[in-house]
Amino acid sequence: MNGITEIADSLSTELKRRLPNQRKTQRTKLALLVATMLDVRSANLMELAAGLPRECDRTDMRYQWISRLLGNPLVISDAIMEPFSREVLERATADGQPLVLILDQSKVSDRHQVLMLALRHGERALPLAWRVEEARSGSRSRDRCSGRSPPGCRNRPRCGCWATASTAPPI
Repeated sequence: MNGITEIADSLSTELKRRLPNQRKTQRTKLALLVATMLDVRSANLMELAAGLPRECDRTDMRYQWISRLLGNPLVISDAIMEPFSREVLERATADGQPLVLILDQSKVSDRHQVLMLALRHGERALPLAWRVEEARSGSRSRDRCSGRSPPGCRNRPRCGCWATASTAPPI
């Protein structure tokens, strides 16, 4: 057994404890992917495919395995993250200090953007939830609409921006 599979086994056990109704195949595949991500220290799918300890000679086959897992509609990230996020929030509120939540919008490719909610913990951001949206062609992130207009929106009332703190006036 190599280090990745040992970590994957440990992660799989923890997933089983927190999500007892999750299918075993999902649990073992997610654990293996997360363990590989920790090993290669990257979220790049080709780097993950190269480091994935699967019995296939070609990296493109491992890439396909990852793509199928991530594209599986039965793998619901909110349901998987919920028990972990709940524990992180419970631990953070235990000392009575106020929570610092971070809402970050990042362009991850020409076609996709990620909106992530995270808890600040020291100098780190612990992800609690995220959404990936397909970017509209020819628009910049701060001009993208979602249906609700925050105060200070340049295009109000005809749009609803994913306004960030920089586009909305201070309260």
